[in-house]
Amino acid sequence: MRTPVLPRLVAAALLVAGTERAMAVEPERIAGSWRLESIDGRAVEASGAVPSFTIEGRTISGYDGCNRFGGSLDAPEAMIVGQRACAGDHLALSLDLGDPLADLAAAELEGDRLVLPARGSRPAATFVRAE
Repeated sequence: MRTPVLPRLVAAALLVAGTERAMAVEPERIAGSWRLESIDGRAVEASGAVPSFTIEGRTISGYDGCNRFGGSLDAPEAMIVGQRACAGDHLALSLDLGDPLADLAAAELEGDRLVLPARGSRPAATFVRAE
């Protein structure tokens, strides 16, 4: 018995279209700077500096909402993070600096937006490519 070709072609096209729209990312695909845009779907409104990060090669650096940080994605245990005391209500970066590769591997790239799903106690967050 022959299987109709059209339904298989439509299914394949939908699969490819969905994959191009949102797919897990490798650090090399998201090289550049990213600024926090929303947390759990709510737009970020900050009077000061907004959490952000930059990936260059296999290094990451940025601002977590209180402190600057930087280090190797391959050696997060050696990440250097500032030690400023932060107010309890500060806007925080929703990226686990203890294991940033795990968060980035779970992320989806949607055009110029990087979506990190909720993980553990960290809420879902959307970043927009910064210029």
